[in-house]
Amino acid sequence: MAQNSHLQQLHFASRIEVFEQPGITKVKVELRRVHLEYLIPTDIAIRLNGGSTRGKWTSQRVNQKLAKMGYQTKPYGEWQYTDIGKQFACFDRKEGLKWHSKVIDLIIEDDSPFQQLSLAV
Repeated sequence: MAQNSHLQQLHFASRIEVFEQPGITKVKVELRRVHLEYLIPTDIAIRLNGGSTRGKWTSQRVNQKLAKMGYQTKPYGEWQYTDIGKQFACFDRKEGLKWHSKVIDLIIEDDSPFQQLSLAV
């Protein structure tokens, strides 16, 4: 999978207002860049541990969980995002694969014991 580390993802939030008067339509468009936070697995583990470097989450466990969730794979000794994971990932030349902070919520949701509960009716 080719990864373009030289390309930076740009994300914008916009607000559009339309003003109509007889014979005149004015459109006001507001664009602003939104800061997206991308984290390495070690930083994700620290957040999952409540800000501590000690706890049940390690960078290895985060990587394993992301792989189990189908977001990444390690076919050639290096982690690569999958088609499913590419919406949350970016590649940094120095730090490797980084993940949007949104994956923290996805990991917590996937790790919840209540998600696996099913009732036979």
